[in-house]
Amino acid sequence: MVRGKPPLFPMIMEVGSVILKKESGSLIPNRRGREGNQMRFLIVDNQPRARQSMKALLGAWYKGEEAREAANGVEALHLVEEFQPDLVLMDVRMPKIDGLEALRRIKSKHRQVKVIVLSMYPDYEAEALAAGADAFVSKSDPPEKFRKALLEVIRHIN
Repeated sequence: MVRGKPPLFPMIMEVGSVILKKESGSLIPNRRGREGNQMRFLIVDNQPRARQSMKALLGAWYKGEEAREAANGVEALHLVEEFQPDLVLMDVRMPKIDGLEALRRIKSKHRQVKVIVLSMYPDYEAEALAAGADAFVSKSDPPEKFRKALLEVIRHIN
């Protein structure tokens, strides 16, 4: 049996694995965020391990980033105002305010902020895109799909 790359979510959860070490360094070209500053990421997921792993993955893939974390939609909305991220990585199913409602609110006030929705549930893709997501990636997708979505969205940051 030929084995391909593991799905995104297990790779994120095993951030110290050989896969990450093998692929780190040159996956995402250095880009500046708005106004020439370092790129700012906001990672929104109710699972602390998923947030920390995604932050480590971004740090390995993208040099020169600054990342903050939020555990739910309420925290995400507050941090978008305070931190002014270039890109938000948003889970869908979270307490207080879910990711789709947080996405709608972010896009209504901050159209320039890019949002990639990440979810274990691919059924949310159409709703996420209709709500204004710049991309949707299932956590069960191969990491290459996430990397391509990330590159494409970063390319459109002013």
